[in-house]
Amino acid sequence: MAEQLGIKLEYIDFKKRHMFVVEDPVYGRGKNMNPCIDCHSLMFKIAGELLEEYGAHFVISGEVLGQRPMSQNAQALEKVKKLSGMEDLVLRPLSAKLLPPSKAELMGWVDREKLLDINGRSRHRQMELMNSYGLVEYPSPGGGCLLTDPGYSSRLKVLEDDGLLKDQHSWLFKLIKEARFFRFSKGRYLFVGRDKESNIPCLYLKGASFSVASDCSVYFLFCPGWVSSISMLVTEHCPAGLMGEIIASCAPT
Repeated sequence: MAEQLGIKLEYIDFKKRHMFVVEDPVYGRGKNMNPCIDCHSLMFKIAGELLEEYGAHFVISGEVLGQRPMSQNAQALEKVKKLSGMEDLVLRPLSAKLLPPSKAELMGWVDREKLLDINGRSRHRQMELMNSYGLVEYPSPGGGCLLTDPGYSSRLKVLEDDGLLKDQHSWLFKLIKEARFFRFSKGRYLFVGRDKESNIPCLYLKGASFSVASDCSVYFLFCPGWVSSISMLVTEHCPAGLMGEIIASCAPT
């Protein structure tokens, strides 16, 4: 998309800061584990911190009023601005005519009359805009953040209930997405690769130097010389006998 527009794209890594938002969002979560208002606010806050570095005066967002009933209604959009500390430095050009004027409009930096009044869940007008600008490759409308996925959220909630929704356990977050996830008890899990693709995270972790909590151990289970799933057993330290029982319970009968 950036290449089609002829603009430079730069990725800003804010995973650690986002982790705090997921753990304890000011405005709570949506239907699943998604702290949408706090997440949007954090992105604006980080963008605001970069304004001086890039010689910019305000931030532009592609949000559309009413597109998401809970996180993009008029009240939610105002909460995002307030929590981010950006206030009137946020310009939402797709719905600007339906929202209070931003500083960019009041100062004449942009012409409010050239901005739009898109409202609601339909993407037809956005897709018409794409066609008018000759943009043929763009993300599929709809979908959403992984934290809105019910299946993933239910697994992440298990980790949260077990006290593992922390940055130091972030390697678990990818595993619960890619692999089958079994919980024996608090702090004791089995991850089983579904296929070649979901074996890759397990293979990566097997060969990588990654840190786990001091009271945890990781065991890799696989069949040398055979094409098979790779499993990871993550557990708090426990007696060898009990570990043997856990591994035996994973074996086929």
